Amino acid sequence: MSAKAAIELELNEKILLVLREHPFLLLFKLFVWLLIAVLPLIIDALAAPYFISLSERVINTWVLFKDLYFLFSALGLFIILLLYNLNVHIVSNKRVVDIDQLNLTRHRAIETHIDRIQDVSAELKGVFGHIFNYGNVRVQSAGEQAKIVFENVPNPSNVKRMILDTFYARPKHLNEHSSSQ
Repeated sequence: MSAKAAIELELNEKILLVLREHPFLLLFKLFVWLLIAVLPLIIDALAAPYFISLSERVINTWVLFKDLYFLFSALGLFIILLLYNLNVHIVSNKRVVDIDQLNLTRHRAIETHIDRIQDVSAELKGVFGHIFNYGNVRVQSAGEQAKIVFENVPNPSNVKRMILDTFYARPKHLNEHSSSQ
């Protein structure tokens, strides 16, 4: 999904940054999926000598089970890739937008205008977060709106810096207006 398809751009709005979860996490999920998906093949290889003594009905049942297992494994792969593609975080010169696909049927979109931002923080979590430089970026805005969290994005410090640079690059009258409130 392109960023322009994800949000409707305002007049003179330009997309500065489009983020998804760090590719390392996608690769980790795909690796775990692969381990789970090949289980029937491992069982086939280990149990092949014993299949000769089993009845045809048992073997046919095993083949049916294996086919269903592969079908649901393929569905799992589809869901992993779909959620990766649909969870998108967008920074424009006017807004910060977080679109989260919570499951197949439910999504949440939170946005705030750049001039309403009060605080931006970045954090790296865990050993892999520090090694591969991914983490969370939190954007707190004025008002009752929920906090925007970009989860597991690459280079969270750079993302934080870009959001703050965009905030400070607003027209001068907006900076004075927000600081006087």
